[in-house]
Amino acid sequence: MKKNLLSAIVLIASLNAFSQMARFEKFVAKKDTSLNALNGNTHFDDAGFNFLSAEGPWGSWLGFTVSSHTDTVTADYTNQYSAYTGSGLFGTNGYLVAYSSASIS
Repeated sequence: MKKNLLSAIVLIASLNAFSQMARFEKFVAKKDTSLNALNGNTHFDDAGFNFLSAEGPWGSWLGFTVSSHTDTVTADYTNQYSAYTGSGLFGTNGYLVAYSSASIS
């Protein structure tokens, strides 16, 4: 029991010491907008992270899109930039949407 408790305390302390949170509101100031390689945005830098976006075949995108879309009703490909929750973490306006070949550097 003591060993498990000590392991949990060490894990929590180490996660807390190295945690950083990227924020994306500065990229999408308006509601229901999105940015990715299709509109000239190939990377998003915040909190020491670099989130990449690239154009894919047939007018598609790969990697990450920064979004502020809030549609929680439409459940098909036309709503690809929305989050199911309708917002980012803690109710923020901007968040990332990841797709094929998403990488963080």
